[in-house]
Amino acid sequence: MLSKAHRVYHWTRPGRSISSDRLDDAALPHLARAISAYRRGIGWPRGRLRDAVRAVLAELRPDRVEAVVELLDDVSTYDWPRGGRAGERRLTIFETAAREHPVIDADRSALILRQAFGPAAVHVVHSLDAVPLLYADYPEYHRLTAFPADYDPPALRADYDLAQAQALLYDAIRVTVEATGDLKHIVQYARLSRLLHRLELADARAATASPSRVPTRSSGARAPTAWTSPASWRLWCRRAAGTWTPRCSCAGDGDR
Repeated sequence: MLSKAHRVYHWTRPGRSISSDRLDDAALPHLARAISAYRRGIGWPRGRLRDAVRAVLAELRPDRVEAVVELLDDVSTYDWPRGGRAGERRLTIFETAAREHPVIDADRSALILRQAFGPAAVHVVHSLDAVPLLYADYPEYHRLTAFPADYDPPALRADYDLAQAQALLYDAIRVTVEATGDLKHIVQYARLSRLLHRLELADARAATASPSRVPTRSSGARAPTAWTSPASWRLWCRRAAGTWTPRCSCAGDGDR
């Protein structure tokens, strides 16, 4: 799933219409190189892997790169220390170093690290070598352990197109849903996701919904300008899939 920071859209000012970004066939070779980079990166830390993928996507339109990287991360499997053990090790190392401050001898620094990490620190010869071990629980140093074998460029393009359509709804202030037999299902999950404030039955196929009024610190008594949260939209879009077509008005430089 994408956040608002990864959102890419097309806005036609004369018609005041907005549409989510979609990838065309020309993007498929770039997506294939990105997928290959992930498959080659088994065992790499997340930060190094993402930088490598950004490099192979250098010829893709720049505003699309981070969204593609994020979606590839979503289908990947990473491993990292659980249970707070990494934080305890850091505290032990820092307390030992504090008692001997300043620790300026490289051999002594390496010894402190080896005592804390055991065999995992056998290759530590410089303090910089210890950073991935010290902060292994930080997302940048999570290590890739698996990538789906059947994930291909068309699948990534489909995920991108869907995720961008979902991200476009984050600023929606009004949504009109045209549905057939799925209307009850859609309304049910809209209520569960706290997205629904008012429901108006326009005809046999259409229902118009207004957003829940969720005040924020900066909004005060002002009317809401967005639906509750990206997380709620993701939940609704995932669960309310079916035969339905949404139209929305978004907040910004005037409603669109």
